[in-house]
This record gives sequence, structure tokens and C-alpha cells, in this order.
Amino acid sequence: MPRKQEEPIPKSIALAWAFAGLLHLLTFRWALPLSWDGIVYTAATFLLLAKPGKPLRQAAFLLSTILLIAWNYPTVSNHIVLEFWIMLSLAGTFLVRRWVPNAKTPASASFFDTIAPLVRIQYLLAFAFAAFSKLNSDFLDPEWSCAALFAERSLEFLQLETLSFGILSPDHRIFATGAIFLALCLEIAIPCLLLFRRTRRPGICLALLFHFAMGFVPILGISSYSALSFTLLLFFFPKESLQSLEHKLDRIFKSLPFARKTTFPTPLLTASLLAIALFLQHRYFHPAATPIAFLVWLTIYLPFTLLAFQALKCGKGFTTEQANRPLPRPRFLAIFALPVLMLGLLPYIGLQTQGSFTMFSNLRTLGPQPNHLLAAFARPQREPILIKIHSTNHPNLASYPKSGLLLTSHEFARKTTGTNEDYFVLCEYEGKMELVGRFNGELTPHPILHELRFPTSWIRFRDVPEADHCPCTW
Repeated sequence: MPRKQEEPIPKSIALAWAFAGLLHLLTFRWALPLSWDGIVYTAATFLLLAKPGKPLRQAAFLLSTILLIAWNYPTVSNHIVLEFWIMLSLAGTFLVRRWVPNAKTPASASFFDTIAPLVRIQYLLAFAFAAFSKLNSDFLDPEWSCAALFAERSLEFLQLETLSFGILSPDHRIFATGAIFLALCLEIAIPCLLLFRRTRRPGICLALLFHFAMGFVPILGISSYSALSFTLLLFFFPKESLQSLEHKLDRIFKSLPFARKTTFPTPLLTASLLAIALFLQHRYFHPAATPIAFLVWLTIYLPFTLLAFQALKCGKGFTTEQANRPLPRPRFLAIFALPVLMLGLLPYIGLQTQGSFTMFSNLRTLGPQPNHLLAAFARPQREPILIKIHSTNHPNLASYPKSGLLLTSHEFARKTTGTNEDYFVLCEYEGKMELVGRFNGELTPHPILHELRFPTSWIRFRDVPEADHCPCTW
């Protein structure tokens, strides 16, 4: 027999997730309402923004997010991959609590009490794998490190070099070196602090500051990542702090003139403004710098972050059983965290290198020159075949002959499918020169020319540089 109706996710978390959905819409083309999945997702996001405490709207947003990301999974960013598997774990937990009679869940435990440990586990796993992937020689090299690149672009974006009269200059090697070790220390310290009850409060504060600072990096998708990370951090908050945050948000929204009496023109005006922002964003700024997404993010998350700091001071804090519980109840629900664990391990066994929480890490595990400091562990025993393209007229491969990049046979198959036009590719495959392609409508009979289908289409690999160093890639 199904249980009684579940309590909704706390309103503060639902609202933060809806804001993250809005940032996704302002950042990624695949999220736009240009297809059935984008239309459903956009509608669910706006409905949740209007009334985040409604269980049906939370469920609609959860399901629409799962459908949208599943439909676009081969192209989404790392943090969207994490969001997908967390959303699936929430849906799976709900079904278990609702329909499995032998699930030994305490009758007093709410849905949030059950899912909070599960979300925390997945967040910590993703953060730990991201930190581990940065233990490589190129990330520690100021000439190549993603951390140094991010610091340089942030200085340019915020004009800090001018404002500091040249003191904060990216030309100073000590500045790049400091950015590298600061990034490493933070990414190692945050999951360690969040793991233990006594250090969880400073861990949350440090993580909030870290993700807020990351939002100022002028890289496509960073504001979306910052918004999602803020949402996931709320699952580490005690219930008293979440209730305090909810009360603060309610007071703010009730003080706004349009919130005192909801009329038809108000939601219509709001939807129109959001539609205009979406159009301007993707018409004029994608995929370069994203000023509208940045302004929306800053307008929302600066006060949201300040309110979160204030809410952390309320209640018993981290002494309650709910706040200390490391595993969900029943414990077998922890199996829903296995996909995140497996994804994090895939780069080190040669089965996937993109979408595995190695973003902006300079990590290279494939090819003759792996760069991880623990190369004996991080070197896959079985690697995919690497292909060097010498000449081609295929539009998806046009940049490769002069790029100095190798691509795996898996990605070669992905990039060459989906067209009925004739094309040729002159490439080096397993030490031999091969001419493959589509001639007079017929594909060359070769093992690298095949269509990827589910689930192999969800496996992704980064290009592998031929040079001694691995540049910064997402």
C-alpha cells in the first residue's frame, strides 16, 4: 500500500533549484523552449518559481529536468551530469518510500530526512573526484593551469589590475602559482570539512564563498554551476536553518508591491521580461561572455548567499540526528549514489574522460603521456584507439588536421554520423593511413564508421593533445 502524501522539499531548496533552472535557461541552448523537452522544462521552472512550496510543481520540475537532461545527455556539462543523477536518485527514493512495503524507513522521517544524506554523498563524491583530477603536472604548471587561466580572466573581467594599480597583475608568476594552490587547497578542504559534524558549519561557509567567487569567472556555464552548487549545499543545512532561511525569504517577497495581491498582469509581465532576457542572451551573447546570465545570477545569489549565512546561526545546528546521519534510511538507498561513484572512476580505467567530474583540471589519462601525479594508479589498463586526422571535408572534423589533437575512435564515430552527404577522412589509425568516409552514398566498410546508440552514446571522451602539455578544457 502506498504511504500518505509526502511532505514537499523545503521551500528554500525548491526556490534555489528553480533559480538554478533559470540560470540553465540563460546559459545553454539545449535548455531553451525550442523543442518539446525544452518547453516542458521552461514551463515547470516558471511554475516552480511562482510557488516553490507546492509538491506537484516540485515533482513536475524534477521530472522535466530528468527528461531534458536525458534527451541531451551527450552534450551537457559536468555539473548538469551531477544534477541528472541526483534528480534520478530523488525520484527513485520517492518511489521506494511510496511503494516498497519492506523499506524500513522510520515513520517519523520526512522525505527530506531521507534524501538529504543521499544528496550530500553525491555532492561530496563529485567534489572529491574534481579535486583528485587536479593532482596532475599541467594543473600545477602556471603556464597551462586552468586555475591560472581562470584567475587571469577574472582579473580582466573585474578590472582588478587597473583598480589595484597593477598590484594584482596576471603577469606576476606568484599570482598564477597562488591561484593554483588556493584552488587545490579549497577543493580538498571543503569536502573534508563538510564530512564531519564539528567542522560542517565552517565547511558550508567556505563552500558558499567558493561557489559565489566562482560565479565571477567569465566562462560559459560557471554561473549555472555556481547556482546549482548553492542549491546542493542547502542539503547540508540543519532543518532549523532552512526554516529560518524560508522565513527570511517570505518576509522579503511579501514586502514587494506585486506580491501583496497577485493579478494576471503580474505573472504575464514577469514571463515577458524573462522571455526578452532569454532572447537577448542567446541572440547576441552565446557562447561568448554571458552578461545577462551573470547579472541575473548576481542579483539573485548575492542576497541569497547573505541570507544563507544568517540562517546558519539559527537553531541547534549540527547536533541533531538528522544533520549527522551519514547514510539514508533505509541504507540500501545509498545504491542511488553508485552512478556518481562510477562516473568519477571512469577516467582512470579508460572508459570515459568527459562528464566524469574532471572539469577544468588539465587531466590527461589517455595517450603516451598521462600527467596525473599518481600515474601508476591513474593510467588505464585498456585505452580506446586514438585517431589522428590529416585531411577531411567533414564539417565536424574540419578543425582537427591543424589542431594537434587526437580523438578517440568512439568520438570519431559520434562526429561522423548524422549526415547523408558524401565526405572523406584521411586519418592515421593504429599506425596505418586510412581513407574512410561516405562515397556515392555508401559508407566505407571500416570499424570506426558506425552509429552510436544508447547507452554507448552517453559515453564521452575529451580530445587528447599530441603535445607534451594538456591545455585547459571543460
